[in-house]
Amino acid sequence: MPLDRPIALSVAAALSSIPSPLCAGQGWRPNCWIGITKNLLIRLVLFSVLVVLAGCGDVEAPPKLRVLELTGSPRERGLQHGRALSSEIKSFYTTMLGTSLLPYLNREQPDISAFLKSYDGKDHPEYANGQFSYRLLLESALELEKSIPADLVAEMKGVAEGAEVPYEHVLLLNTFVDSVLGARAVTLYLRQTQSPVITWLEVQGPPGAASETTLAADGVDNDGDGITDEKLEQRLNYAAQPTASLVEVPVNSKFRFLITDSSGLDPNSVRVQLAVAGKSRVFKSGAPQLEIKPFILGSGQPSPEDLEVIFTPPEFLPAASVVTLGFQASDAKLVLEPPPAKARTMRLEQITLTTQGHGKPGYLVRNLGASDGTTQPPSMAFALRGSATADGKPLL
Repeated sequence: MPLDRPIALSVAAALSSIPSPLCAGQGWRPNCWIGITKNLLIRLVLFSVLVVLAGCGDVEAPPKLRVLELTGSPRERGLQHGRALSSEIKSFYTTMLGTSLLPYLNREQPDISAFLKSYDGKDHPEYANGQFSYRLLLESALELEKSIPADLVAEMKGVAEGAEVPYEHVLLLNTFVDSVLGARAVTLYLRQTQSPVITWLEVQGPPGAASETTLAADGVDNDGDGITDEKLEQRLNYAAQPTASLVEVPVNSKFRFLITDSSGLDPNSVRVQLAVAGKSRVFKSGAPQLEIKPFILGSGQPSPEDLEVIFTPPEFLPAASVVTLGFQASDAKLVLEPPPAKARTMRLEQITLTTQGHGKPGYLVRNLGASDGTTQPPSMAFALRGSATADGKPLL
């Protein structure tokens, strides 16, 4: 049976009656719906509509959303809200935080406490025995509370009193999105600082050709530094950038790169991605296109921290094209906490270059990379100093 107009109008009315939420990055808005986010409410309403559409005879949506009319002072509105939805608030806290988010976030403690010693449960027992995530989110919530208008704080306290739950729980429910995103950003950065990195990339000529003749004698400023054919122009000290790293590379080039990690590297974890004209191919350790070996130091000894990889594309690269190379590898040390045991894997580093005949300078060619179903975290950084770091020295 089709969804009739009154139901559609009632859904629209319900949506329009939802007060504005507490929005990250936009300040604290008045008429906040305490204890549940607007996005979740909208999902619930849309889910209700879909259920109605799928039914043949029932045109009434199940009670997934309750609309309350609250009056009086901020505290009085909070009391009414808490009393009316006490069981829902308790259930939401238990389901969303108590049995899901908090245990999951506790898994981040080893990475965070390795650098931020104040969160080490051995030296600071208040963060031990599974209390890390709760205290971390609460500390963040209390900082956020300082910027919340007094009337909204009073309303949240009223909700807590009316629902007979601790005020801290209501505060956490209204701030955990901001806090978790911040904590996860820090964890990602700390984890990546302990993962392998690319030290340099070198463009080499075909078998039998000296690498110096590839880019250092082609009459082109390949790396965009304003100097043409300088010594070692074929070698690029790697740094992630939003545009092409090299331009006008010969179509018969092969690529040599050095990966470094203080814990050593697992040669079986090396993965190279080649993306040309929207088509992507992945080459793993053991592929004939990859030569993987320890890097030999000036002393003639193999480096315990460096791995040399030479990638030869299976066929010549197309002329006048944009090419993306992706590199990834894991270190040789297993991290035992949190389980399961695993190596640290570097983020997929993507380098864009152009081949001979393309013509554009590197700064006009965007490093868009290629998608192979993996995620690509954004570039980010933050700074620490003093007692926040393990040795008291600044860390960027």
